[in-house]
Amino acid sequence: MFLKRTWRALLACGAVSILGFLFTGSPVEATTIIPSSERGMTQRADAIVMGTVTSIESRWNVDRSLIYTDIGIDVSRTLKAGPYPSTGRIVISLMGGTVGGLRMEVDQQAVFERGEEVLLFLVANPKTNSYTTYAMSYGKYIITTDPNTGHKMIDGPSFHHYQHYNPISMQREMSVVRSGRMKVDEFISEINRYLTN
Repeated sequence: MFLKRTWRALLACGAVSILGFLFTGSPVEATTIIPSSERGMTQRADAIVMGTVTSIESRWNVDRSLIYTDIGIDVSRTLKAGPYPSTGRIVISLMGGTVGGLRMEVDQQAVFERGEEVLLFLVANPKTNSYTTYAMSYGKYIITTDPNTGHKMIDGPSFHHYQHYNPISMQREMSVVRSGRMKVDEFISEINRYLTN
């Protein structure tokens, strides 16, 4: 029974790939991201900043083959300075978005909303002299205020996985917390500890 279901699933995936190729003329690809530990992201990220999303604008690339979205961030704190400005107002560019009614979605891409407060692990893109989020959605953490305590809390994708991998050593590491949110100050202390080790 298990083998029968597995073969059906494989055949379905194969059929989708073939149809994708027939209709687009190119293979259909998927994105798989290995969960990174906070230590690994801190070591590998080119910049780490906190700030507020102030603008979201989608655009075509130069040859109008891909859509990118530029996210404006008013930086309130820089934890790790990168090769491009990481203070004041910065713009990060992510693949995907909507232009003129045409939408391009990228699986596992970070999604932003105006006004949200974030902590970002960023990677420099030397082709555009700008940043993008580390490991797509893994590089974005949301900061909120707990209505009961008034504490600033942080939540992100890595908090919801028990084990992560250090992208440098590829060794398994436990997350800072097992699941859920934690205080921003505690998370920043962990990042600063990783930066000094």
